[in-house]
Amino acid sequence: MSLIKEVVEFIDSKQGENVKVLQMTKVSPLMDYMVICHVNNQRLLSSLANYIEDFFTEKKIQVRPIIKKEDTQWILIDANDIIVHLFLEEDRKHFALEKLWKDCLVPVEDLQ
Repeated sequence: MSLIKEVVEFIDSKQGENVKVLQMTKVSPLMDYMVICHVNNQRLLSSLANYIEDFFTEKKIQVRPIIKKEDTQWILIDANDIIVHLFLEEDRKHFALEKLWKDCLVPVEDLQ
């Protein structure tokens, strides 16, 4: 199983909702994949960020420091080739990253 598929399944298992994957290799030299999802409350947002950081650490993948404020609605986790955006649902709709990069969307079920 590929790392990106593992990431998606892990996020899904921790209550991340509507997980989307964008393959960014043709449009950005900074990352291979962008993962976007949302959660329903502030506590879950912070917890999911911690779980994902631990997931990457267990895989021996360096995660750049995460800045989390108590009232944040968007957390970005930079794990080098994979960038994970965690949102509260309203903010995800507002920023609409998957619409901005719609040509890069990869169906989750197509991930190897």
